[in-house]
Amino acid sequence: MLSYIVSGKHIYSKIVDYLYKKINQTGRFAMAKGKIVVFTSRSAGGKTTLMDALIRTLNALTVQSVTTRAERIGDKNTDYEFISFFQFCRDLFSGKFVSWRKATKKWFRTDDFYAVRTHKINEALASGDIYVRSLTPDTIPRWHSVAGDRAIFIHLMAPDEEETRRRMIERGGMTSAQIDERISEERNWDQDIDALKASGIPIHIIPVMSLEDVLENTIQIIESSV
Repeated sequence: MLSYIVSGKHIYSKIVDYLYKKINQTGRFAMAKGKIVVFTSRSAGGKTTLMDALIRTLNALTVQSVTTRAERIGDKNTDYEFISFFQFCRDLFSGKFVSWRKATKKWFRTDDFYAVRTHKINEALASGDIYVRSLTPDTIPRWHSVAGDRAIFIHLMAPDEEETRRRMIERGGMTSAQIDERISEERNWDQDIDALKASGIPIHIIPVMSLEDVLENTIQIIESSV
């Protein structure tokens, strides 16, 4: 399973080596320029590792986010635009965001808002570069309305809740209560994706499978979309 296989650094190198081999052998992705590859998945589904590998092997870029949180060491200006909560609210009500979210449920916090500007999607599509992005299912319709068939939506199925919890504990950084809350929030995501697909949005679903098969499926999906 992807989430298990990608847990170590040597496995990350394996992903990168595998993608390099596929790309160099076939010249794949040459026509994927000007596309945004969008991944969704419940926690422990492997989307972050897969995105990082695509960024490294394809020189893919990420669509810049807007956030009200403070800048952290290691943050890149290409990844985040840091603005005040006041500016965030003004831009939100001006209709400048294609999607937005509050990262926590603590109503009194104003430093946990994230969004993506609509014009950043249009810039990405016009750039001639490949972009990658992870989304929650509820934001897919708005992204699809802006990007149309130039966004490639891929949903990675995640393991069952027991296995997901085990892997999240192993990954660290979250309390038991936070893990339970995350699992609860994401419990219906697979069904949400099915409903979006039934509504006519083209979403490719990759089941839980071996690393090589997940990568090969991703490559085939991108190829078939160009």
